[in-house]
Amino acid sequence: MTGLIRRPGFWAALVCLGLCAGLLLAWSCAGRGLESQREAERWQAGEDSFAQVSAFVSEDAALTDAAVMGAHTRVTEELSALLGSPEAAEAAWTDAWCAESRTSVTGGFNTRQARVLCTGGDWFAFHPLDVEYGWYYAPYDLMDGLAVLDELLAWQLFGAADVTGMEVLVNGHTCTVAGVVSVPEAEREAYGDEPAIFVSYGFFSRVTGETPPVTCYEAALPEAVRGYAQDTVSRALGLGEDMCELRRNTDRFSFGRSLAVMSELPQRSQRTGRIYYPFWENAARAAESRAGLYAAGTLTAALWPAGYGVYWAVRGIRRLRRR
Repeated sequence: MTGLIRRPGFWAALVCLGLCAGLLLAWSCAGRGLESQREAERWQAGEDSFAQVSAFVSEDAALTDAAVMGAHTRVTEELSALLGSPEAAEAAWTDAWCAESRTSVTGGFNTRQARVLCTGGDWFAFHPLDVEYGWYYAPYDLMDGLAVLDELLAWQLFGAADVTGMEVLVNGHTCTVAGVVSVPEAEREAYGDEPAIFVSYGFFSRVTGETPPVTCYEAALPEAVRGYAQDTVSRALGLGEDMCELRRNTDRFSFGRSLAVMSELPQRSQRTGRIYYPFWENAARAAESRAGLYAAGTLTAALWPAGYGVYWAVRGIRRLRRR
């Protein structure tokens, strides 16, 4: 044993093991804070397996709120056949969607151009932004004239952050501020510095006369067989690969998936279609790339200690056989 410790290869193996442990720790932290990727975990109850799926849709598909509600109905019908009743199916899953636009927002004595995220379904369950004041508006709220401001817009309009209950004008129509939010640290860089307001899709359509195309649809549903959730959402939306990109969020940061990302790096850096990612997906993809680098580094760092250990194990076995 003393002779082994004196060998340079032994210390090189220890250094590699330390590096391997550090990279493994970095890999395990790569997806931390990305709550937008964990709705299936929050929704899951008992031992049932759930999966979260995201569909990123091209604006050219012109997917409307009404079309998404049709997809919701089709998913519920498919789950009804498995669970025995529409009521059980409706209670077994959740979904959300959003569209983006821009409009003028007036509050206090100020008017600003702001990004508008028009949300549908249980959007804030999928994206639990940090609430600074007030709270989110509820899905299918009977009072649809509610809005959530980000902190930047609240300061620009009112010169303060605690503006819950105050009124703002969206395209000249009054709505009440339900809450003020900030973006989690893990998504802040991808979010950017443009002020934003969150309103229901129905409210925005009513006050502007526009039907902005839905560009992101998300669902968390039971999955007894891997791939079922993604296939179900794909069938419900009925869009081709050129118009819709599906992503399985569940297990996105598993070690095997992180290694697979490394083989996809050339394709990931080239965007040739007209599908654009929202800020939370851009943040997740950046974290996914980092996780891939850490996983590949962990595997590489483990090669020397593994080989060194095998070498000495084989050598020891041979010595025993000679005796």
